[in-house]
Amino acid sequence: MFYRGALAGLRRGVLHLDVPIALGMTLAYAGSVYAWLTGGMEATYFDSLCAFIALMLVGRWAQEHILERNRNSLLESSGAENLTVKRVREAGSKPSRGGDRPGRRVVDRAGRPAAVRGLLLRRSTEAALDWITGESGQVAFAPGEAIPAGAFNATPQGFAVAAAEDFATAA
Repeated sequence: MFYRGALAGLRRGVLHLDVPIALGMTLAYAGSVYAWLTGGMEATYFDSLCAFIALMLVGRWAQEHILERNRNSLLESSGAENLTVKRVREAGSKPSRGGDRPGRRVVDRAGRPAAVRGLLLRRSTEAALDWITGESGQVAFAPGEAIPAGAFNATPQGFAVAAAEDFATAA
């Protein structure tokens, strides 16, 4: 698990917590094997390594469990009844509460969550996906990329998307 995450992060050029964990596990294991081969069991750390791995796995499980519980709590009281978007029509913009069909242009305001999943139109933007993925950083989106429903607009201006789903089925 830690090695897979470390390799994926290194391929993307991102150093996150899995990299030092995987490196530490590898070095502790290699050092213990070397010490065992050259001098016996008194200089090995296999037991400490096993305890470290077990504690890291319990921590990872607890993090995922808490994140899932918080996500479910947010979705139960989603507040969707107060969520509004602007549907763009030929005659102008009109605020609405849902009823957005796929392909319709929708404008999401600054600091608000995206009401529906859609393809970004015109200019690039940044969105925070922390309550969706658990990662605290902002993600940059280029025109034509899909923005998930619930992504918080992290820029001072709004962005327009072509809705990929209707408001009632957005998750």
